[in-house]
Amino acid sequence: NRSVVGAGLRTESKLILSRAATPAAAELLAADSASPILDHVLGPPDAVHAFTAASALDWRPAMSQRIYECRGVVAAPRSEGAHRLANADDVPLLARWVQGLFAEALNEDIGLADARARVERHIARASMHVWEVGRRALSVAAAVAPTPHGSRVNNVYTPPEFRGNGYAGALVAAVTQTMLDSGRAFVFLHTDLTNPTSNALYQRIGFERVARIEMLRRHSGAGRLPI
Repeated sequence: NRSVVGAGLRTESKLILSRAATPAAAELLAADSASPILDHVLGPPDAVHAFTAASALDWRPAMSQRIYECRGVVAAPRSEGAHRLANADDVPLLARWVQGLFAEALNEDIGLADARARVERHIARASMHVWEVGRRALSVAAAVAPTPHGSRVNNVYTPPEFRGNGYAGALVAAVTQTMLDSGRAFVFLHTDLTNPTSNALYQRIGFERVARIEMLRRHSGAGRLPI
């Protein structure tokens, strides 16, 4: 009786794991994913730890995340301003904000051209939103990765000088409500568990905890995966 007991999705350098019904699934994935450019693995803690134990590499903690789901906005934060879709005039500003987001949230550098291309793709798909006050954009978020029933919110960022005014919370609530009004059954997002402010904010809006994700980074100088 053949049945699926685990799955992995590879990007160029990351491996995303599903829940695994048996540790043997992690061992098979560890062998099947042998690659010198694989530098991150993420997924449910049990699956990630089984995978790294089965590999011959040195893995270090990178980030602990929580997945939240919202099926109804219960308390939209009050803040001056309103939300709108980002447009072509916003590209230079939002590209710099994407650079700031990568630096702060992921400790990664991203070139301005790459950041600009990401923003332009979002705008072409009508997936990036901004919160503005007096025609000035002050916060950004995107609705991405649509599924048959849901959509994900990410790219949430407010420059440091505008924080503390509730713009991000108001924008996330507005984007979430927009997605639900469009027919999505739920909206989901990932948070960094080391950021208590955002975790508490999303729960006040109506997001509920559904899963935990661990991300590990491959330590440089480690050996190869078994093949």
